[in-house]
Amino acid sequence: MSRPGRPAAYDAYVRTGSSAVKLNLSGTAYAGQPSGDTIPFQTVRRGDADIRLYSISAGSRWSAGTVVNSRNWEFAPSLSGRWLLFGRRNRGTSPETDRLLLYNTGSRQLRVIAEHRGEPDRDVFPGQVNGDYLVYTTCTPARATCRVTRYRISTRRRLTVPQPPRRIGYGAGVSAAGVVYFVRGAWACGAAAAIRSYDPATATGRLLLRLGQGYDADQGFVFDNGPADEFLYSRCRCSSKSGAWDVYKVRVT
Repeated sequence: MSRPGRPAAYDAYVRTGSSAVKLNLSGTAYAGQPSGDTIPFQTVRRGDADIRLYSISAGSRWSAGTVVNSRNWEFAPSLSGRWLLFGRRNRGTSPETDRLLLYNTGSRQLRVIAEHRGEPDRDVFPGQVNGDYLVYTTCTPARATCRVTRYRISTRRRLTVPQPPRRIGYGAGVSAAGVVYFVRGAWACGAAAAIRSYDPATATGRLLLRLGQGYDADQGFVFDNGPADEFLYSRCRCSSKSGAWDVYKVRVT
């Protein structure tokens, strides 16, 4: 949530019932994707970004540890059981080096899922980890391309979500069954963006919602809610000068 009068400064909150708790005690922060009682979040202080966690029941906060947090920029955490997915960016290289990392909080082992360094510059954005699956987006700005990839943790197999020419995929989440939910749009903000799903088991895609001209979305998260999935995402109006993003959801039956 951005601060009143300071739209570029963000704080992270968790709402339970009618009350909201601020997760970051100092600096700025961005909430990650929770697992059960625990919420991971990114904190930014003194030019450095690290991952911390918050327990809703205990009201306690703690660092993700030295295996996760380094002198580099750790960002966009997602938690599922013992798995913590996050990005690490070395901002001291040119172009910047991106790594997508998966941390096992039980064994304290760190797995490199994806990495890019050198030219052409390519950005690797964490999506969501959910059970045995995770998703991420890889963008190449010089080519105006973005693609969503699903990765299965147990088999280490990857699958790239198909997309038509001159379209890009981003803002992805994944269900515990491995169904990928994502935004499909164009490089320009608000160019016929839509929420879609893709089921690799049947190789079928589905249009769920058209956002409307001038609107776009990002930061997807799938909440497995019984017989139906709920895909939560952040939506913005591209022409807005406030920089405001609001949270919406699509219920899929």
